[in-house]
Amino acid sequence: ASLPREIDAEELKALVPADMWEKDAASSAVVALRRSGKIDEVSYYDRYPDVKKSGMGAIEHYIYYGIKENRKLCNNYCLVNSSSDKYKFNNLECKSYFFSIIIICFNQEKYIQHAIDSALNQTFCDNEIIIVDDASTDSSRNIISNYEQNNKNIKVVYHNKNMSACKSRKDGVSLAEGRYVIVLDGDDTLLLDVTEKLYTICNEKTPDIINFNTNVITCGDSSEKEIEQLVKYLKPYDQYVLNDNVLMMCYIEKKWSWNLFSKCIKMEVVKKAFSYITDDYISRANDVYAYLPISHFAKSYIGVSSICGVNYNYGLGLDGNKQYNRAQFCSKISMSTTIKYIKEFADRINNDMLYNIYEKLYNEWMYDSAYRWINFTDNLDKKDAFDIILNSWGVWQTV
Repeated sequence: ASLPREIDAEELKALVPADMWEKDAASSAVVALRRSGKIDEVSYYDRYPDVKKSGMGAIEHYIYYGIKENRKLCNNYCLVNSSSDKYKFNNLECKSYFFSIIIICFNQEKYIQHAIDSALNQTFCDNEIIIVDDASTDSSRNIISNYEQNNKNIKVVYHNKNMSACKSRKDGVSLAEGRYVIVLDGDDTLLLDVTEKLYTICNEKTPDIINFNTNVITCGDSSEKEIEQLVKYLKPYDQYVLNDNVLMMCYIEKKWSWNLFSKCIKMEVVKKAFSYITDDYISRANDVYAYLPISHFAKSYIGVSSICGVNYNYGLGLDGNKQYNRAQFCSKISMSTTIKYIKEFADRINNDMLYNIYEKLYNEWMYDSAYRWINFTDNLDKKDAFDIILNSWGVWQTV
């Protein structure tokens, strides 16, 4: 990481002969820290451009105004109390964060603390955290507020009414200032070293999309076969993919999934994509809808199955239910609304591949609604459930 969370003094001492420390401790500290490789000087200057303008070395600045004043460079500021006018940087603002971690929450009081902690405790600390509370009615908002008050790198958006995961992510993206975006659901957690591992790939490959692996945690009564299929579905495609193939190989060939929680995406791609996303409520298939413009505008994708980045708690929500009540069934087949917005995006871009994807998804989701009606509505009046499908998709399309 370019900005280490802490520097171990004993480790530094071992890198320079003892007699050098006795003669000139300050210079020895510079040499030792440079030899340790703990600070990427190029990234340091990029993050703190005022330091470079001053003519002071990155490592020298870290030592004199980080270690000397017994202060650590935190995510937001380099706090210094120097008597030197030349090198005085009081409350020095950073240029930007490297990662923006966007956490969305709706009534997840049991899990949101773990999600936030997993973002705060990353081994790579150049991250901002944006939390969007989608009008929670439990204690989630109080938990989030407490974190907001005690962490300068946390921003929070509070919705007054429930607006869906898609709108929550859109609002989070609007505030994001990092170079790359990671999206996390409030009932999942990041592995603590994921941003450190992704940082290396971002700098070496500079892809628009990085697809990392998922640790699936079974929380319901899902079968072993079902979990195996999910793990296979979420596995990244370990290739470097360019241009139109980024869209085609995901949505047409299905080489990798469209789930957002296992992606690290370049900021300019995310912001452009979400400018095409509706503000209306999207009940189902939020990821399919949001990832479509991301895939369209992205020019490069890399899959890295060797990096496991997120703990996905499968079975906490609706996906874990074997039989639906009426409200759950209505929600499950509401892709009929989402498909209209996918068609709207295809119309705005006027792209043949997008129209092909629209038709493919339309047919798949129609069959999925029928499948769920047959297999998951034993507790309901079958005729009433069928009427719900007719009202959602239309008589002609359903028949």
